[in-house]
Amino acid sequence: MLKILQHLSETDRASLLSSASALAVPAGQRIFSSGDAAGHIYFIRRGRVAVLLDQFNSEVEINQLGAGEFFGEIGVLRDTPRAANVVAVEPTELLRLEKHQFHTLVGNDPSLAARIERIIGLRTHELALQESLAHSARIHRHRLHVSIKGDPSLRETAFVRERHESVVDRVLDALAPRLEELLLERAVFSLSLGFNNGEVQTASVFDPFRVELHPALKLVDAAYVDRHFARIGYGAKVEMIRRVYALISSDPSFSGIPPTLQSLYRDSLGGWQPLAADEIRRVIGELPSLRRIEMFYLRSVTISTVQDVIRLQFNCDGTHILGSEDYHRFIDENVEAGTGL
Repeated sequence: MLKILQHLSETDRASLLSSASALAVPAGQRIFSSGDAAGHIYFIRRGRVAVLLDQFNSEVEINQLGAGEFFGEIGVLRDTPRAANVVAVEPTELLRLEKHQFHTLVGNDPSLAARIERIIGLRTHELALQESLAHSARIHRHRLHVSIKGDPSLRETAFVRERHESVVDRVLDALAPRLEELLLERAVFSLSLGFNNGEVQTASVFDPFRVELHPALKLVDAAYVDRHFARIGYGAKVEMIRRVYALISSDPSFSGIPPTLQSLYRDSLGGWQPLAADEIRRVIGELPSLRRIEMFYLRSVTISTVQDVIRLQFNCDGTHILGSEDYHRFIDENVEAGTGL
């Protein structure tokens, strides 16, 4: 029996079964896609479906549903487009109920409406977690490595474009220790280094809402670093970030945001752990190797002490978003082995 039928009156149960249309879906067939208009809610009589989320150039499975369960209710009740893709994992039999019929069914039974709202809240929270790459990797212990490919013309011409030494290449050996110092001994909690333009973007715990721009050549100068970046030990900086997070979650404005977002932020703020100091040292220590990969070389890198996420962009218009564990594996596979990206 469909699980939802257990909570319906005899009259509503008969109404649902008589109003719904049967739909047979072969294995592998897509039932709906992200962005589609939500015109129906689906009940699974037999079989199994997978819920897939679009993440850049690929799909990631976030759930499977089986006989007795239902899906598609969020878009129907919220009048929003589909947020995910649903595909039959095996031959599946569905009952499909039109939007206005489901609205009528829920409107006639307040207790059913309350149960559906609880389910929507849980599924919306889970969807938001899965859509946030860093949260999903941390909370569900997933390995994080997302590869993004952009303009194919850039990839196709990567081998024939002449490679030039950048201003950063000339000072990288001296710059790397300075970048490490900014993240571990100074107020900077996030930085991005661009090899092509020689620009370093930084964000400070003492002014977290502003991004500063600095020439990479200037950062080699110890006096310049002293003028622009306050000293603070890594442990003290971590505790300062924790206090700021606690302040945010206790601010009156926080209670005014939707409960699903409150829960998402609390998961992030309450369970936050900084990127380990040793990981920061290793990431920065590998930058020269990434820059020297034959054919495919590093163009920019973003490192943050707040998230276990490293963003690498290469000359072939390839971007890789990695957790620190996967960063080390990435280095082994693409630098030590000398393979392409």
